[in-house]
Amino acid sequence: MHEMSIIESLVEAVNKERQAYPGAQVIAVRVRVGALRLVVPEVMESCYAAATLDTPLEGSRLELEQVAATARCGQCAHEFVVEENWFECPNCHACGGELLTGQELDLTSIELEHAAPVTSCPTEGGSIDKMSSPASGIGSPADAQPALGQEVAKA
Repeated sequence: MHEMSIIESLVEAVNKERQAYPGAQVIAVRVRVGALRLVVPEVMESCYAAATLDTPLEGSRLELEQVAATARCGQCAHEFVVEENWFECPNCHACGGELLTGQELDLTSIELEHAAPVTSCPTEGGSIDKMSSPASGIGSPADAQPALGQEVAKA
């Protein structure tokens, strides 16, 4: 069950980001998950509940955004949805192509309540999955502090 290792990395990333907002309570954690990651949303939610039990994140929601796998044909440049991991262009029937979406595993935002102002962020960025590109991972929180219930955007 690789979902638990993903959740453990997610909880670690959220806790690092949370340090920039002392006293803030995490309300929701939003994650984009590509279809080719082959994770089961219900298992992810169950693992999140278990991993956050008796921690400052207990009671927060995990919100998953599913991202379909799409590709671009190498022959005719047609963009299409990848079905069942089969990269056949529905336009010209060529096999293969460039994968455009479907491998995402990104922490996109953390919703906080009662955030206290700070002047610096403890993390330099990264992603939940060490194999993701740096541009698609989590970043530093904005300098402006969120108001009550406002999100700290990550992407």
